[in-house]
Amino acid sequence: MLLAPVRAATRVWVTPCACLLNRAIVPRYFFGSSSSSSSAICCFEERSASSLRGVRSASLPAARASRTSPTAARGSRHDPTPAGPTRVSTNRRLETRFLGDGQVLVYPAGNGESTAAVLARSELKEQFLAHIHSARLCRVLGFALALVVTESLVRQIFWRPLARDPDFAMIVLPGTRARWRIEGDGTSRWTVRGIRRPAPPALSVAPYLVLGDSYTEALMVDDEDVFTHRLERLSERDAFGAPVLNLGRSGASAADYVALAPRYRALFSPRWTIVQLGIDDLGDDAWKTDKPHFARRENGRLAAVAEFALPSRFWDLARPLRDHFTLANYGVIRFEEFLHAAAAEPPLFHAGNLTAEKPGPPPDPSVRYPVLAELELLAAAYDGRITFLMLPEFDLARPSEPRSETERLWLRTCAEHGWSCVNLRDVFPVFAARYESPFGFSNTAWNRGHMNAAGHRAAALLLHVEMLKLAARGLL
Repeated sequence: MLLAPVRAATRVWVTPCACLLNRAIVPRYFFGSSSSSSSAICCFEERSASSLRGVRSASLPAARASRTSPTAARGSRHDPTPAGPTRVSTNRRLETRFLGDGQVLVYPAGNGESTAAVLARSELKEQFLAHIHSARLCRVLGFALALVVTESLVRQIFWRPLARDPDFAMIVLPGTRARWRIEGDGTSRWTVRGIRRPAPPALSVAPYLVLGDSYTEALMVDDEDVFTHRLERLSERDAFGAPVLNLGRSGASAADYVALAPRYRALFSPRWTIVQLGIDDLGDDAWKTDKPHFARRENGRLAAVAEFALPSRFWDLARPLRDHFTLANYGVIRFEEFLHAAAAEPPLFHAGNLTAEKPGPPPDPSVRYPVLAELELLAAAYDGRITFLMLPEFDLARPSEPRSETERLWLRTCAEHGWSCVNLRDVFPVFAARYESPFGFSNTAWNRGHMNAAGHRAAALLLHVEMLKLAARGLL
């Protein structure tokens, strides 16, 4: 029952296309000899063919009668050819028919062909033109149907509408149930101010504030698997239990957490703040000028600038389309990814550069940027009531050894200042013993990309242990 409309639409869509492509048959049928009439009819669909046959059979009684009686056809007023078994006239007369609206059709009368046959061809031509107009409508309807089907399929893979927030620029639209299957397979629910949570939080109790980038936003896993949700469930039985607010935003860095600290503290009044960091969050990503970034003042001191790049005019015009149609939103995202990938591609030819060398790994952020000053500025923005969660790279061969100088600098700074610091590397030997990784998913590469459910579970356990230590010191 459900496939019947689709089959009907397919017949109406495909068959007229075949007729349009058959340009060698249709003109001969309408304007040439009648020998190709039987082959021309077959290019129409079943319904149209039957209707055309009806017109043909109703319009040609005189023609059939004349063809069955040669002596009646010859010498009649329709055919000037004299009677005789061997004589065939080659003269072609013109038959005229008035169609109305000032239109006049002139047809050549063929050898031994009556006016009725010519008029029958004109009727077939009118039927054919009407069929062409219906085919155009079918193309439009078919295109619309293709968009609807593609939209429904893409929504099963990607759905994340965005909204503009006065304090935090672009956030996930509140009340949205987002879907992400590009990497991993996660369903997430979002509330006010871009908080990932099934329901708006009750702020009668001072919450824990968790800041981070796409690793904290964690669109790749379900709500129940994110480390913020697991931490809240683990601390429910403790005296320091409180709501844990996930304010992770894709693309955020250490500069965002410093520049937006006054807004976070004014809106949520957190009892404690957890900041998730990666190596890049203290490097290039924190110095990009199209979002909150670090900069040097005139006196040389480091400061965070809370500036958001204004969306382009095209973004504003396309916003309703992107908010309601996943196909448009996902298409723009994929196009931007293509541009970034194309810009990062190495040159195809090095003929003009005799000293070309193989590009090596990017330099460590501690070499180019004041990582120590960034960490101190970040801790001061929250009055020292902060826990750093570091997510380093996982190496199966050497799971316990820091690979980055920035990570080693962070560890030394935490020890010198007595900060609360949690390193996911502490559980890397457990993953290595099981030949597993806290990063990567079944639909991506192993140990590549964001944290999977096992990585989030390990991060939640480490943070809960740290919260117990802070509570024992009376800081919570």
